[in-house]
Amino acid sequence: MNPWETHYSSNQPLFRVGNVNVDVTTLFVAIEAIVMIALAVLGGASSLVASLVYSKLGVLEHGQLWTLFTYVFVNPITFWNALGLVFFYMFGRKVELQIGSRKFLKLLLCLILIPTITLTIFGLLFSNIYSFLPYASSANLHLAVLIAFVWLNSEAIFWPGVAAKWFGVFFVAVHVLQLLSARLWPFFWMAWVSLLIAYVILRRDGMPMKFASVEPSLLNLIPKRRAKGYRSSKRKLKVVKERKGGRKVAYESKLAPKVDAMSSSAPVASIDHLLEKISKEGISSLSDKERKQLESASSELSDDDKPKS
Repeated sequence: MNPWETHYSSNQPLFRVGNVNVDVTTLFVAIEAIVMIALAVLGGASSLVASLVYSKLGVLEHGQLWTLFTYVFVNPITFWNALGLVFFYMFGRKVELQIGSRKFLKLLLCLILIPTITLTIFGLLFSNIYSFLPYASSANLHLAVLIAFVWLNSEAIFWPGVAAKWFGVFFVAVHVLQLLSARLWPFFWMAWVSLLIAYVILRRDGMPMKFASVEPSLLNLIPKRRAKGYRSSKRKLKVVKERKGGRKVAYESKLAPKVDAMSSSAPVASIDHLLEKISKEGISSLSDKERKQLESASSELSDDDKPKS
């Protein structure tokens, strides 16, 4: 089945306006459209517009922290901006229905805030080197949501029979080359930051790996956390202390918690490679045999946790 034609079950809407269900995508598009019309009426040079645009000096020297968020709504009403809003609604709805409204809202907030926070940090660290232009547009956000749909449905078919992944390559190339030709460096670098944010969030939420030749080597550079139930390789030491009166007292040092090796090590070892495969490629990559093995090991661990009569 073509993923583009799949009818996903909707989540509960945020609220209702009459008979209309308002979800995250619909609410965001409505706000963008209203602000776009208001800016057209007020004029692009108004003080209200200037107060919504992000700039390094505005945040660091004048404390305009709200511009870390509001910059994304400052879009002049043009044909291409209106078309981008339509695309955002189409693809944003699909992504929201697939990952859920709460996760989609988290994705949008990260795509809005992390780029401007990154620009602010660079402004603090390299104030003598970089001179950032004002930053105001939702183009990078719209592109990241479109590519999020492509990553989730890379084999979806667009007209005229072209796979979604090639449309994604086309849109990224056009957008990046446009920013490069205009020398809009904050927008250029934040376009890549936005795509990276979208990928990381979707991977954390269970999306299968898309860049198998690159991602494993990058993950190996990140220190791995110790799994729960970790036990130090050092054995407990028995210490004998002689008290007054000639009495000897023996006790054990608390270097590591006691772990029943027979009950826990075998199941954990049997599913360790399965858990690693799930973290890299998603749970959908498991075969039927591997799923049964995972369920069997899970039931063994559950039985070990039950109190013995």
